[in-house]
Amino acid sequence: DACPSFLVLQSVAGGTGSGVGTNITHLLRRDYPSSCLINAAVWPYESGEVIVQSYNAILTLSELSRASDGVVLFQNAQLSEMCTRLLNVKRPSFEDLNRVVARHLGAALLPSVDRGRPVCGLEGIASALCGHIT
Repeated sequence: DACPSFLVLQSVAGGTGSGVGTNITHLLRRDYPSSCLINAAVWPYESGEVIVQSYNAILTLSELSRASDGVVLFQNAQLSEMCTRLLNVKRPSFEDLNRVVARHLGAALLPSVDRGRPVCGLEGIASALCGHIT
């Protein structure tokens, strides 16, 4: 039997996204210790609604680094710039930003080849990108 692989998509700015997402990651690691577990985390804007969002982000990433096999970071500012420059969206909405994240994750999860070997699914991607996973 193959071990299940998990991808957890969450925010790291604080509140539900960082708290529940990190808790789910810890629970998945506890219940499926040999599974491949990757977090796709959205980093907040430099200035935002919550004054402690940068502090929350650092604490969340610290916890994710303990429980996850790898963390893929998406920065809201970079996503917004991609929407503006590449997609010609003058005022990107969160829906636009989420669409870019979904497209990037979809492209990353498509089967590919690494050094002549097929790479499929999260475990293959994680082993190709994260040296500590065999």
